[in-house]
Amino acid sequence: MFVMPSATFEKIFELSTFAVIFWLYAETHYHFRGIPSRLKKNEPEIVADTPTRLEPGFPLPILLLVKDAHLYPVELQRLHIKLSNADAILLRTVSLTQKIDQAFWHRLFFVDPPDTPGSMTVTVTVFYRCGEKSQSCINDNYRLSSHAPFQVQLDDSPLPQQPGWVFGDCHVHSDSTSDQVEFGAPLEAVVEMGKASGLRFAGITDHSYDLDDDPLDYLTNHPQRPKWGFFQKRCRCLNRAHPDFVLLPGEELSAGNRFNRNIHLLLLNEPRFYAGSGDSGERWLHTRPEWRIPDVLKQISPTTLALAAHPATPIPLLQRLLIRRGRWHSADYSHPRLDGLQIWNGCTDSGFERGRKAWISMLLQNARLSIAAGNDAHGNFNRFRQIGFPFLTFRENHREIFAQARTGVYLNAPLKAATLLEALRLGRSFVTDGPFLAASLTGEKTIVQTGGVFRRSIGTLGLCIASSQLYGKPQEVMIYIGDCNQNKEAQIQIPLGQWQSNKEIPRLQLPPHGYIRVETRTSTGCRALTNPIYLASAD
Repeated sequence: MFVMPSATFEKIFELSTFAVIFWLYAETHYHFRGIPSRLKKNEPEIVADTPTRLEPGFPLPILLLVKDAHLYPVELQRLHIKLSNADAILLRTVSLTQKIDQAFWHRLFFVDPPDTPGSMTVTVTVFYRCGEKSQSCINDNYRLSSHAPFQVQLDDSPLPQQPGWVFGDCHVHSDSTSDQVEFGAPLEAVVEMGKASGLRFAGITDHSYDLDDDPLDYLTNHPQRPKWGFFQKRCRCLNRAHPDFVLLPGEELSAGNRFNRNIHLLLLNEPRFYAGSGDSGERWLHTRPEWRIPDVLKQISPTTLALAAHPATPIPLLQRLLIRRGRWHSADYSHPRLDGLQIWNGCTDSGFERGRKAWISMLLQNARLSIAAGNDAHGNFNRFRQIGFPFLTFRENHREIFAQARTGVYLNAPLKAATLLEALRLGRSFVTDGPFLAASLTGEKTIVQTGGVFRRSIGTLGLCIASSQLYGKPQEVMIYIGDCNQNKEAQIQIPLGQWQSNKEIPRLQLPPHGYIRVETRTSTGCRALTNPIYLASAD
């Protein structure tokens, strides 16, 4: 019988594992010994990026990254920036004469957009010298990428909202992730891209298996974890420098589910670092998680926000086989210290629908779990650009883009990390990729918003729905009344047709144990879902 040599099997494992975990900007210099790379160039990676949507009154931020110039020193000479829409073409030339020989360099440029709202294309041409050769690239210098113009929507309206509400992305990766195949965007860019997109906060959740690396060698773990400490310090410094935007530092922990398979848990504002490398692909056959979910949840700080990360996203077969990836189950959701589920991970795909169903199932079991939205953006502000099969193919699309899906949070206090975390933990929030949606229940001498407990058998439901031309006109609102005693939801559907509506549904009969939640859809397919108002009139 033929037995595959251990070294050969390990190489196949390494190739296959890397093929299923690429998510960030593509690192193209690493390659396996004896295996050629179609992507490698004797140049640093040069990458430009922009947001997909620009709030009214904001200049357009353009990010320029240079990676691995310590291996391939480069001189940036100038940028040509071209902004084009139906009415105007704007050209700007930026002289740089910047010599770079460091591992990671970035700079943000701010350009005034055309006056006319609507769709705009952005092209960034970088002129540079590497060695003795002067050359240029358009939007990036990756081999096999499209180099296509960025599409940016110049919105004539702010994000649909009401006073007291702020928006954020609860699942974002930064440059604290940097390894053989990927690297993320700097925190400074997250702040500026977030502001320009209408956000006021971002949950920064780099992978646990990246945050314990030696800063100078991503193949080695550092026992003192200086990378984790520096990451926390950078977030604090940026929060002081930008009081109008809050970074919530945390980690995306790889931990074991009920079957001891690797699932992801978002821990925001947790001072302790938890090691998790089971699905990192760092070591051959070392795929068992260091922690189980209940063991982590019983130890975290009372001020930590704990969310199940993309709990129902389909797991590819190779990930299940090679890096022990699993999915969240009811038993994993049932721990009382779990605050909620990040069911929205950039788009309304099958993972979103399965996550929504899992959340409803837990609500009907009398669980009090909120939902949150994020995008799992690994440095992708406008376009998803990653390695496909190592190191032969390259892929681009528009999934998992920063700020696409958003969490709206109601604050009755100043914008601070502590007030945001409290509101998210209590469920004073909703999720959306477009319209605004808020709900409250009014009874005798009481008004309760989402996340609160309504203790009456009859109540008047108040709704506030708003949208804009970009996201489409609201078409309907669906009211779901969950009865935990009967384990079912009743639905009331109300047609809409206005850009903004304030509605009251009086004297609703409410079950003694349950909840009420609301959803809406628009003419363009955008959606919003509130968190529940819990019902406990018989308590």
